[in-house]
Amino acid sequence: MMVEVGPIELLREPLAHLDDALRPHPLREHLYEVAAGASRFAEAFQAGELAYLAGLWHDLGKYSGGFQRMIREEHNVEAHIEGDTSGPRDHSTAGAIHIKEKLGPVGFMLAFAIAGHHAGMPDKKDLEVRLLQADKRKLYVDVLERAESAIREHALTPARPPKLQGTAGMRLIEMWTRMVFSALCDADFLDTERFFDQQRAAQPSSRLPSPIDGYRIASENWDAPMVVTTPVRLFESLFSNRPGACPTT
Repeated sequence: MMVEVGPIELLREPLAHLDDALRPHPLREHLYEVAAGASRFAEAFQAGELAYLAGLWHDLGKYSGGFQRMIREEHNVEAHIEGDTSGPRDHSTAGAIHIKEKLGPVGFMLAFAIAGHHAGMPDKKDLEVRLLQADKRKLYVDVLERAESAIREHALTPARPPKLQGTAGMRLIEMWTRMVFSALCDADFLDTERFFDQQRAAQPSSRLPSPIDGYRIASENWDAPMVVTTPVRLFESLFSNRPGACPTT
């Protein structure tokens, strides 16, 4: 049975997440937190400004009427969403389209990270097709109509990835894209964890409360005081396209 609950923002404000206690995670808060986190991580390789935009727009698709209806109905909350709420269950493609529209070829590289931040980075041809699909473009139009203008029209940056000629340059750009992907996935995971598991997330990475928790933090987080890994895990991180493998651990 569908129920109507308060507070009022639960019914009207765009949500990123909603827990079993019907505690809302506002979408704008999630986007700004992930943007800040991705930027902080990516400063290590001089990509902070571009990673900020990737973080800010990574879940832009969650503004869609379909997503906002779905997240409420999955928790038996009456959804009061105006307009068309049909469309695919896809909240990553709209942000990938948006960053390509805003930044051109550089945006296309960042679109790999946004499009793959849950399911894994697609290959080039698959991404090109995905960004042009009619149902994805329709969803993007709906998102643009609903998204907060300060987020949708955030100031751009003249920053660009490093450049080298030839095969070395191609490899450098591929590695750079994977590093941005890693920064985005880690920032997204950590902010989501802070919302759903406040006790665990409250443990700062600079304080290792126990050997087990310490190893976990040091193997998961960019901002740990030292990083724990194995040679196999290192190469998986560098060459995988899956979010679970790509954080630089």
